[in-house]
Amino acid sequence: MAHVSCFQVLPWKPWLSCRRKLGSAAPLPVLKHPSAPFRFAPKLPGHGVRTYARHRFATVASQLPEDLNDVSQAFTPMEKYYSQEGIPASLLAGKRKSKSALQKSQTRFVEFFRRASPYVESHRGGIFVIIIPGDVLDNDIRLTSILKDIALIHQLGVHLVLVIGSTHQIDIRLQEQGLQSKFMGEYRVTDPLAMQIAMESAGKNTVNVQAQLSKAPPVVQLRRQGMPERLHQNVSVRTTFGNFVAAKRRGVVDGIDFGETGEVRYVDAQAIQDQLNLNNVVVLSNLGYSAAGEVLNCHTFEVATMAAIQLKADKVVCMMGEESTRNVTLMAGGQQALSLISAERLVEGIIQDYQLLKEQQGDLSSQSLPRSYSPTSSDSSKATWYIDGCPVELCAAIAACRGGVKRVHLVDSTVEGVLLLELYTRDGIGMMVFSDDYEVSRPACLADLDSLARLLAPLEVFCSFTIETEYVDVGN
Repeated sequence: MAHVSCFQVLPWKPWLSCRRKLGSAAPLPVLKHPSAPFRFAPKLPGHGVRTYARHRFATVASQLPEDLNDVSQAFTPMEKYYSQEGIPASLLAGKRKSKSALQKSQTRFVEFFRRASPYVESHRGGIFVIIIPGDVLDNDIRLTSILKDIALIHQLGVHLVLVIGSTHQIDIRLQEQGLQSKFMGEYRVTDPLAMQIAMESAGKNTVNVQAQLSKAPPVVQLRRQGMPERLHQNVSVRTTFGNFVAAKRRGVVDGIDFGETGEVRYVDAQAIQDQLNLNNVVVLSNLGYSAAGEVLNCHTFEVATMAAIQLKADKVVCMMGEESTRNVTLMAGGQQALSLISAERLVEGIIQDYQLLKEQQGDLSSQSLPRSYSPTSSDSSKATWYIDGCPVELCAAIAACRGGVKRVHLVDSTVEGVLLLELYTRDGIGMMVFSDDYEVSRPACLADLDSLARLLAPLEVFCSFTIETEYVDVGN
């Protein structure tokens, strides 16, 4: 018994509780190895409580091995123990499977975090304009997921401007009152009743977004990671909302009075930049404010495009619903990356097809045809950014890139974590329109000859051919 000190003497009370119910059949509480699995006693007949004997008893101390350097000899393997105790083998298999799944999940998390690290650094300090249309806001579960990712992106150091739409909500409210929405192209004809509904819908959507961004992680979770008490009140995202959008009445266009529909004149970029420097998320809506003190119903994508151009944003991200995703994918032919020139040519083809369709239908009115679209024009202050027959998301992407935004991302909001997958992975998951360089090649120069020779050296060894390098003086 000289080696008993490496084992634990069992407490007395659990054994007494077990002995009262089992009688003299209860084993003596002598010794227990610390690594022995817990034993769960079944419910005893005639008793209303379940007794859990949390210790495995060793009935005879002499069964201990002489050499306790190999303690594992004193106890059977886990599989044998499970069979002796009548525990199904499937339970053990389930434990092994769950452990393997956990390890795989941890590995994927670590891999994603490492691969995302270059993008975390490159995006930090940039300005991103994110468009959330009304049909995306209508799904509470989807909106909660999107705003969680937006909060995470903000905490990673990105300056965010959110543009909240409400077209879907306005249409529903008008239908509830037995009225039909009136549109000419992408612009709504806004009468006083529609304007009142637009203000209510925009206010409700904005408040909902701000409320979701105000959520903070549980205090228990923060304390578990050792976050100081003074930081517990600063983990939520601070938002700001104001009269940043200056607008004017659209007026009468092609004989149609648009009522209280507005066109964006400019966005107060300096005021927004001041809020971004304070680490606030700026929230814009479809409402603009005129010099006469009026509230006007503007187009959400026009507000976002003007804000991105005047803020000189690094990226614009448009969240699309299911129908918009299908339309854009169909128009782009499944391409995931379009240069600005390719996108403009694509739109030119759409315009030709649209005109041909109208000719076949016998409708050549001025309201039905695209107006004054010039792919080479860079004047984005005019309300000619939209082209009839072309998805509004693609039109806004072209207008933003022509105005100086380097990249516009069109993503499917129904995909879980789509913002993180698009912005923090190499290939992304959505469609992109870009005006800068993207996976381009350049002509080789003299400085590349040595590198090219090293690249071709394995071919010379295994393919039995000789690389002849000749340096030619081409002058300056």
